Amino acid sequence: MNSISDKLIKILSLGIGLAIGIVLIAKVCFELSYDSFYKDVDRIYMITENIIFQEGGEPDDFWGTSGAVAPGFKAEVPGVEAATRYSNLISGAQIYDEKDNLLSGECLVVDSSFFDFFGREFLAGDPMQALQQYNGDIAVSRSFAEKLGGVNEAIGKQIYTEVWGPNVKLTVVGVFEDFPKNGSRKTVASNVTS
Repeated sequence: MNSISDKLIKILSLGIGLAIGIVLIAKVCFELSYDSFYKDVDRIYMITENIIFQEGGEPDDFWGTSGAVAPGFKAEVPGVEAATRYSNLISGAQIYDEKDNLLSGECLVVDSSFFDFFGREFLAGDPMQALQQYNGDIAVSRSFAEKLGGVNEAIGKQIYTEVWGPNVKLTVVGVFEDFPKNGSRKTVASNVTS
């Protein structure tokens, strides 16, 4: 009887070990595939700054740069074919729908070339309207649109943030395909400007 329980423990231990190994291999493959879904991924570069946040501190990477860097690189650096830029509009702010329901999301200000550059397909609405000069029109991702009732139903709905309050409404005029989970940019709400 003792040898049967010993064998069961060994088989169970081996099975658990194999399952953990498979999960770890899947995690490593996922991490190594980051941003690999972009077309010509080997030709896309992200410009960052190396700054010191406090006096006497150590230099640290900072993903943001001045707004003129991307267009400047495109205009002045040979070989740069296209450039786009984005910036957090409302970092960590609460976002609400028309019925004051709290929604999770991230708002960005982006260039008009953002969606072409990153290959995000528009699912609803007019991309050209969403890419015009800032006037309160926004484009949102598919997952954010689902929180507003669906891809087509989200068009025309308004949201607001705790930062600006309910008097400053943003109107959804477009819905784009989500960025994959293994991407650096996980945009769920994008405020677009040129």
